Amino acid sequence: MVLALVFSGLVLEARAGLPGEIEAGFRESRVFEGDGSVVIRGVDEGVFLNYVGEHWRWMMDHPEEIPERTDSKEWGRMGNAWVLAQACEVLPPAEYVEFLGRWLDWYEQGVIPYVVAESGFHGWWRKAHFLEANSDDWRVRRVVKRMIAATPVEEVERREYLEEVLDGDYADHWEFCGGNVSDPRVPPETMPGSLPVFVFKHKLKWALLYALLGYAGWRFLKSAREAWRVWGRTPRRSRMRWGRAQPGRVG
Repeated sequence: MVLALVFSGLVLEARAGLPGEIEAGFRESRVFEGDGSVVIRGVDEGVFLNYVGEHWRWMMDHPEEIPERTDSKEWGRMGNAWVLAQACEVLPPAEYVEFLGRWLDWYEQGVIPYVVAESGFHGWWRKAHFLEANSDDWRVRRVVKRMIAATPVEEVERREYLEEVLDGDYADHWEFCGGNVSDPRVPPETMPGSLPVFVFKHKLKWALLYALLGYAGWRFLKSAREAWRVWGRTPRRSRMRWGRAQPGRVG
C-alpha cells in the first residue's frame, strides 16, 4: 500500500509538468528573430535560469512539456527550444557539453528542425566562443564532429566553419569579438582537465622561444668550454708569443 502511494506520487510528480511561473517564462520570453537573442519575460530571470539549470535533463526528456509559442512564425513551436538552449548557457562547461549532446539527440530524433538545432548549438551569451576556445578538448571535439555529421550537405559554409573550429583556427577569436555578452573582457570558460587552445597556442609560442634561447645558450657555453679546453692545453710560451716579434727576426 505504501509502495503504491509512493509510486502514485512519483507518477503525479512526473506528470505535473513545469511550474506556472516557468511555463510563463517560456511563453512570454522574447526571441528576437533578427539575431536570435532572447530576453526572459514573465518570470524573474534568476528564478528561470536556476530552474533550467537544475531541471534541464527532465526538460530534454519531456520536450512535449515545453509550451508552444504563437508570436513567432519563423521559430514556430520550437522557439522555446531556443529559449531553453540559451538558458542552458548558465551550466558548468562539462554539463553544457552534455546538454549539446542531448540537443543533437533532439535534432536527430526530429524534435527540432535544423535551423533551431544549428542556432542553439553555438553559444550566444555566456558560452560565446566556448566551442572554439575549447576545441582541443576531446568532449568538445566529439560533439562538434556529431554536429558536422548532422549538418545537411547543402550547408557547405556551416560544415567548413565547424571543421575549422576543430582545426583550432578560431581558438583566440574571442579576443577580437569579446568573451561574452556580460563582459567582453572575460575569456570563454574552460573545460575541466583541459587546456584551452587559445592558451595553449600562446604558451606554445613562449615555450618555443624559451627553447630556442636555451639551445642558443647551451651552444654558446659548449663552444666557450671547448675554447677554454684548447686554451688550457696550449703551452704557455706559445700563448705569449702572439703579438710579439719572433727571436732572430728583424722587423
